[in-house]
Amino acid sequence: QGTCAGQVAGHSTDCRQWSAMLKYDASVFGVAAAYDEQRGGASAAANFFDGAATFPLTSGADKDLRMQLNAWANLFGVKIGGGWVGRHVDTDSPATPNVHSNLFYLGAAYSITPAFTLDGEAYRITNAQQDARATMGTLRGTYSLSKATAVYLQGSYLDNSTHGRYSLSSGGGGTTPGAGQNQTGLMAGIRHAF
Repeated sequence: QGTCAGQVAGHSTDCRQWSAMLKYDASVFGVAAAYDEQRGGASAAANFFDGAATFPLTSGADKDLRMQLNAWANLFGVKIGGGWVGRHVDTDSPATPNVHSNLFYLGAAYSITPAFTLDGEAYRITNAQQDARATMGTLRGTYSLSKATAVYLQGSYLDNSTHGRYSLSSGGGGTTPGAGQNQTGLMAGIRHAF
């Protein structure tokens, strides 16, 4: 998460990180798998952004693992995609419990006209150790003004479990709801590819 202070002499695993990804894309389908492992170290911490407190990962034996599997296919003019992102934070300290989360998603996109595309996606995240779950649905319409520029309008609804405090936007400007509270969000914008 960028909070690890760096390697220390004699502790080669502190703050070490490595990643790997395999991907295959054909004209009508694609699959991908990825693995990322970050080790703990001085000042390192883990946060699941579900309302539970951040917890320390101060040992080089602590692991923050992220795994991903996903696939997409074009079926009768509809592009369908789905996947799974798993996160396992396993600590070397008996005082800090291991925490695992699973995020599942499924989406579809359809071009109503050559310039207008409608797409939507559903997400489900679970974290049993921190007793947090959430389900989110998103719907977006995109209108292409040119090959490089498009305008879009997107709406999302997030349904948190009793203890969940997930947010629609974890970046700047977003607000974290109270435990068990839901969120609705709208976003409009212009996208330009250089």
